[in-house]
Amino acid sequence: MSLRDQTVQEIDRLSPVDLAKVYNIIYAMKGTGVASEKKQNSAYLNARKILSRCTVSLSQEIIDQREDRI
Repeated sequence: MSLRDQTVQEIDRLSPVDLAKVYNIIYAMKGTGVASEKKQNSAYLNARKILSRCTVSLSQEIIDQREDRI
């Protein structure tokens, strides 16, 4: 049995969650999907940049705002 056949048999046995992981790995290996990862990372970095300007703790600010409504 060839490596390809063995791989296909193992893929057929995977759960949908694990199959999605394999799918993502294949696209990462092919070089596709990198743009979406960069875009997500960019949004994260943008949020961190905005939050870095805060002079108080964000969690404390949220708690204070909730107490005002109670």
